[in-house]
Amino acid sequence: MKKFTSLALILLLVFSLTACISKPRPAQEPAPAEAGQEPAAAEEQADAADAKDFACEELRITLTNDYAEEESVNGYTGVYESSDSAVFILREDKSMLPDVDMDEYVELVHEANANAGREVGDVHRKDGIPLFEYEFTNPDSNNTFAYYTTMFESEEAFWLVQFTCFSADYKDMVSRFHTFARSVTFEE
Repeated sequence: MKKFTSLALILLLVFSLTACISKPRPAQEPAPAEAGQEPAAAEEQADAADAKDFACEELRITLTNDYAEEESVNGYTGVYESSDSAVFILREDKSMLPDVDMDEYVELVHEANANAGREVGDVHRKDGIPLFEYEFTNPDSNNTFAYYTTMFESEEAFWLVQFTCFSADYKDMVSRFHTFARSVTFEE
């Protein structure tokens, strides 16, 4: 019964928290790669030079200077937006999900997204970070967004950190999203 209640809570949150960026994005030139350097490495190097730290309660994340904190959207704990992507952070207090461990939380979030009618990819781990990917078409704007959904655990909470951009830009953004996810830390 507790697992059903937990799933119901997460489903409710997922349905109420589906938010997408809707600002038009300006054309941007990709960061030039140095001779012999992989494009992802050049992007990571450019991001490091342009790093900007953000705090969302006890969560810390490093993004880039083109991100700005936005008003909370649909109940998210934190929202950060740039001209071409957004980051949505949700803190879920462990007291609201009794007897749920991190692996169960990851499965509940994945299941909630699948039950919402989204074609979600399998849960996997990259650099120890549990994640899955999916696309969502906003029925109001008819824009399709790709999501890089990561989950974390602090002492008191589970954290859902979703990175999103227009689906057409996802291949260019996914390594940057993972670099951002790797920067997540907690101040307990």
